[in-house]
Order: sequence, then C-alpha cells, then structure tokens
Amino acid sequence: MKTFRLALLGSVVAGVGAMAAVDASAADVEKSVKMYGQVNRMVGIQDDGKAATVNHYDNTISTSRVGIDAAAKSPNLTIGAKFEWSFEAGSNNDAATSQTNNTNASRGVQDIRHSDIYFATQYGKLSMGHGSSAAKDAANSDLSGTTVAMSVGEPLSRGMGFSADILDAAGVSQGTVGGAASNTSAAIQVADVMLRADGARRNRIRYDTPRFAGFGAAVSHGQADVSEYRLDYAGELFDTKLAAAVAAQTASASTTQFERMYISSISAKHKSGVNLTYSYAVQNQNGSTSTGAIGVAGTGTGSNTDGRRPATHYSKIGYSRDFFGIGDTNLAIDHQITFDGSRGGDRAVKWGGGVVQNLSAYGTELYATYENVSYTRGSTRTLATPSVTNVNGYNEINAGYFGARVKF
Repeated sequence: MKTFRLALLGSVVAGVGAMAAVDASAADVEKSVKMYGQVNRMVGIQDDGKAATVNHYDNTISTSRVGIDAAAKSPNLTIGAKFEWSFEAGSNNDAATSQTNNTNASRGVQDIRHSDIYFATQYGKLSMGHGSSAAKDAANSDLSGTTVAMSVGEPLSRGMGFSADILDAAGVSQGTVGGAASNTSAAIQVADVMLRADGARRNRIRYDTPRFAGFGAAVSHGQADVSEYRLDYAGELFDTKLAAAVAAQTASASTTQFERMYISSISAKHKSGVNLTYSYAVQNQNGSTSTGAIGVAGTGTGSNTDGRRPATHYSKIGYSRDFFGIGDTNLAIDHQITFDGSRGGDRAVKWGGGVVQNLSAYGTELYATYENVSYTRGSTRTLATPSVTNVNGYNEINAGYFGARVKF
C-alpha cells in the first residue's frame, strides 16, 4: 500500500507540474456545457416455480439518468467537471413485492453516479471526486451490442427470490415456500448468489495514462483504502475488432468487503457480425474460517466470514447486422456460472438469449430477452471437503423481459 501511495503521489506531482507549465494566455480557452441523459424501462414476466407475476422496472444494468458535462479546453490542457444523477422508479434489484408499493414514483431509488473533476494533458488524465474506479467495467469488455439487456453478473432477474420445495423424509415434495413472486424477507435472491465482481463508482482519485498502440492503463485509490489497477486494449486485427481488460483490486481487511479481486474480459467481433465474449472474475473473501456461511437474505450481499473465493465465468456468442436500414439488430445467447456466491459450495447458473434492435435515428434501443436461472445451495462444509447438496430443492427461475432505452 505504501508503494502504491508513493506511485500515485508521484503521478499527481507530475501532472500538476505539467499543468503548471501550460501558458493559459498562449491560446483561447474553449468552454462547453452539455446536458445528456436516458430513460430505460422494461416489463418482466417472471415465474419462480411457485407463481408468475408481471412487474414493471427500471433496468439496473443501465439506469435512467441525467447528467451535465462541462469543460474548458486549450491546446495543452482540458479542465472539466461531470455531474450525473440516476433515478429508478422501481428497480429490478428489488424484490417483486416491493414493486407493488411503488405507486408514487418519488419512492424510487435516487443516486449520485458522478460528481467529478478532471485535468487532462498529453501526459494523461487525473480525476478526483465520485466516479468510476480504475477497475470499473473491466469485467465488461463486450462488442456484442447487447449489454443493455445481457451483461456479465447482472441478470435482469437479480431481484427475484428462489422458491424452495418442502421435502419429506423420503425426499418427496410437499409443496413450495418463499419465492420471488411473493418474495419474503427470508428468500434468497439471484443477486445473493450470482455476483458481479467489478470495480465501482466511489469517492476516489484516479490516473489514466495516454493510450499507446491501443493500450491504456489506470490506477486509483478510493475511500475505505481500496486500490485498483487496470490494463486494457482496444483495436482491430485481421478484420476483427478486439476489446480486452484485466484489473485487480485490493482492500483493507473488513467484514463488509473482499480483500482482493481479480477481473478479466475479452471480446472479439468479426466484420461479418459474428462476435464472442468471455469474462472471468474471482474474489478472495476476508477471513479464514472453514465453515460456509449463508449470505444476507434479500440484500444481494454475502456474509464475509468463511474464506470463500466466489468465482464467475461468463460467455456470450452473438451476431450483429443492419437488416432493415434503421440500425443494427444484435442477437446473442449467454451463459453464466457463479461458484461460492453466498456460501461454500453454492452454484448458480444462468442461460439467456435476447435481441437488441437499434433505432439509430431516434437514439433508441428496443430489447427482449429470456432468462433461466438455477441455484444449488452448498451444504455446510469444510474447505477440505466442499460438498454440494441441493438440500432445499430450489426451483428454477424462468423470466422474459422487454423494454426500451431512449437516450437524449
């Protein structure tokens, strides 16, 4: 940590020194202010194996938002500020029952996504404030054009809970309890067991290097002593667009956060429209006890007490083409499996398929997807004998979604 702080301090000093050398009177400073935003709404038809419901959500993969970008630019220096605010009048992060209570949109979730200033020169970019950490979206190198509806670690069914079969001594089902359609506080949600391992938006200082031959690097330090490092690439080779990233996060020991996280992703898109995406991330849990512990029900977070190493594999195959002359039609099938998401021996699997139709002239994307999510809960075990037993007989989740994102 000391080495990182010295390196970061050196970067700041170098950046400030470079800025100090800029003669502001040597050129006119061009000022600009831009307002932007989007609204992203969808309808979910959800079946947890016990009951089916229709719910109305803001899509948390890319929430509704509004923002302001301001910049003052000269030939050698740009100083800018960004403020962005999101709002969710009913989020698919939430259990289905809470949606029925959102009869007033003001009861939705409101959040400051960015409150940031930056200084950019030929030597790189220095950002300070609340914004993306260095590892943010390192798990999401994706050229498929379907990320608005199919994104690693963010199933649209993330707020749904699993319903469980009640088994007698002979293992015969006696009915079901819990579930998403009537999601009780005790239900285990998809977000509890299918984790998104990635950076975040946080209070931090971040430095990005200039890009060279398609490569770029970034480093950041955030609140709660969270340090992140990133290397990424964007380019083209043999008629194929490529995007890739690797990142690492280290954090101070705590019962509320992982101590280490390693992230990687790669995506390739051929000029024919065929594309492939793969992402892998692993988290090292705080603590070293040998017994698995179940996560906090309904919160999307686990109890950090068992030395687990949650790991997520995500893959996607897709095809993109402008069939109708109105914008690309993006088709994809994806698969995700997360191990040890909530307790030792857990396994959560998602299969999905969908289409995203761009209406380029309107700044709009229309999408429709299907998801199947299954969960096998690990029994209490030792690290030496990680048995996996579906002791609760959780039912599969099947859900379909359609929606639109309109940008302005």
